[in-house]
Amino acid sequence: KSPDSSLTLIYNNPPSLKFLNPRPGRGLNHKAQIKWEAIDPDGDEITELKLSYRPEGGIFRNIDIYRGSTSIYDWDVSGLAEGAGYQLKLEASDGTSRAEEIVGFYIDNTLPAIEIEPLANNKFSTSFALKITGTALDNLSGIEFIEYSIDGEHWFKGIIAKGYLGRKASFRINHPFKLTDGKYQVKFRAVDGADNLSAPAVQDIYIDTTPPRIGSYTISKGPFI
Repeated sequence: KSPDSSLTLIYNNPPSLKFLNPRPGRGLNHKAQIKWEAIDPDGDEITELKLSYRPEGGIFRNIDIYRGSTSIYDWDVSGLAEGAGYQLKLEASDGTSRAEEIVGFYIDNTLPAIEIEPLANNKFSTSFALKITGTALDNLSGIEFIEYSIDGEHWFKGIIAKGYLGRKASFRINHPFKLTDGKYQVKFRAVDGADNLSAPAVQDIYIDTTPPRIGSYTISKGPFI
């Protein structure tokens, strides 16, 4: 080689693609949000990005996404038939190399159901820690988790003892703190693998640990009739 010669390296790595939502084998419902990650390892600009879907045994149909710099697409799937076997395909090109990523998912627009074992006694005169058991049902994407709320605003996770992502799941709630005096309407709900929320089950609880006090009074002087 002459002193003036130089070596030029040409990188030709395809873009790296990954679906963030839906997760493999999970569901989409109603107005779902599709999320993905598209990175070119060589730092090249991704010049083409295409998203498409197909039902089981069908052909891929294009989804008209806004290219821009976004990696999120709001997709209304409420008109699609419920069931498994759907696939999403993401294709990308950096002008030289192409790549594709495929993920399978459910369409599940049906709400799960939840049932609790009601407390035999819901009125307490001593300190009380919330403990509830129950079952949740979902016919398609399965029960992913259970939530409960004491104040109707903040939600905590329960424990699925059996049937995670199954059609029938048993669960238990063990709230870590004792409840103070007051009236509570505790709500419980199930969430399936497509993020559908069940109608809440409700348990009313009354706690009064303060003993009654004898008040003072004055007897007036007659005359008495």
